[in-house]
Amino acid sequence: MKRYLSTAIATATLLAGAVAFPAMGGASQGAVLTEETNVGQIFTNNFNPADSQSTGTQMSLNALSFEPLLMWNALKPHQWTPWLATSEVFNATGQSVTFTMNPKAVWSNGKPVTASDVANEFNALSNNASLDVFGLPPLAQPATTSGNKVTLTYATPQFSNEEALSSVLIFPVAGDSGIPQSAIVVNGTTSLSNSRVIGNGPYLPTSYSGQLIKYTLSPH
Repeated sequence: MKRYLSTAIATATLLAGAVAFPAMGGASQGAVLTEETNVGQIFTNNFNPADSQSTGTQMSLNALSFEPLLMWNALKPHQWTPWLATSEVFNATGQSVTFTMNPKAVWSNGKPVTASDVANEFNALSNNASLDVFGLPPLAQPATTSGNKVTLTYATPQFSNEEALSSVLIFPVAGDSGIPQSAIVVNGTTSLSNSRVIGNGPYLPTSYSGQLIKYTLSPH
């Protein structure tokens, strides 16, 4: 799967007002991205992507470890690139949308990112308001899966939410297979320390201090 690392790094740097120094080597060389705070700012060891107050959210770093279903081009409306999913298809009324998962999508522990994982997250977002930092409408019924496809059903047409639905960052939630309990995101208030992060993006936060975070290239 392609990794637009330069875009992610530039976005994190610009939005966070921080300085990022990437050492772009191969995985065997342990490529490292360093994020340093501004004067007077202190990082907290919290990388919960559903917590609006976490370091990952406040510093716009969540997308380094957790990726969306599709990657959208902000400069070209309605243009997207396959990412964790390969397609997004609405039914005729726009009330149901089906995503087909990318077979190359994996968690950082090597387990595949499955349709069930995505269904679990959208069900959790719909049932637990503290998890829904994306501002999504509630599901009309639980998300369903069939093979590598996951279908979301809503009470009203969601054509206008085409980008919002597929831009949700996918993170581990209860029910995901092969994910340790310590990495599960249970709500939007519980802290998730750097050592517990299992993501599906290019980097993992492997070293933390109050003023310095080091991200290391994911082995997968």
